[in-house]
Amino acid sequence: MKRKYYRTVAIESKRKRQWAKLQQRRTANIKSLLDECQAALPILCTLTKAQREAIEYLQQMADTPPEFSSPMLEHDKERRHQNRLEKRRRRYWKDAEFRQHERERIRESKRKRHKETTADICDNRDYDK
Repeated sequence: MKRKYYRTVAIESKRKRQWAKLQQRRTANIKSLLDECQAALPILCTLTKAQREAIEYLQQMADTPPEFSSPMLEHDKERRHQNRLEKRRRRYWKDAEFRQHERERIRESKRKRHKETTADICDNRDYDK
């Protein structure tokens, strides 16, 4: 399943990279079709409503190509983003845990040093308190 998922993502990303060329080719094909259809019409003939609508529709298709959209790539992008956030969270909490252990270690070593110094002071005969 993983292999199929990643292959599909690769295919979709390749399709996204080639989208501009594909749209240029489609636009050129539509324009050439429109030119051929207009060339086939008689010169002095008036166009019917259906013919005018077809010409306008083809011109609109050539002028506004569809935008690229791929739910698969959007899903993959979101999944990668969530994985990155999770990794950052884990790293942060790991660092926080390390800092906590360090604080406890320092606190413990200070407590030990303080006990040692107070024990030395109390054991000193010359200490007058």
